[in-house]
Amino acid sequence: MECRSSNQFLQRSRCSAPLLYLRSKGGNVEEAIKLGRLIRQLRLGTEVPERYNNEILSPVPAANKDNFVCGSACFLVFAGGVDRRGNFLVLHRPYLSIDAARNLSDLDREAAQKQLMAEVRDYLQEMEVDSFFIDKLMWTNSQDG
Repeated sequence: MECRSSNQFLQRSRCSAPLLYLRSKGGNVEEAIKLGRLIRQLRLGTEVPERYNNEILSPVPAANKDNFVCGSACFLVFAGGVDRRGNFLVLHRPYLSIDAARNLSDLDREAAQKQLMAEVRDYLQEMEVDSFFIDKLMWTNSQDG
């Protein structure tokens, strides 16, 4: 099978999706969605640590073992991968940052939270994440993730 790509980096990788190794406890939801879409556009794969028999496995070392997780907004970045590897993920529903919610009335905050959740759901469907995981994410609060 011949491999064609206008991108020299992808040609050198023999058309397999180059991997981004993700390790993060979370971050900004909007920025994570932007990164996920860019990863998909660039046809990159994503990899997170693997949990096997209560041991965390990773081909990439980390100075701090607490960082061997992909949680919260990191999952949104992970979802962008054309090839996704690993299983040590922390899923929970998105929530407005304190700064974003600070000057909102209760009604406006509730509307903004619903909008954020709808945007995340739409994004995950766009990235072809199984509905089981989308529902699990939406029904899990951040303390139970």
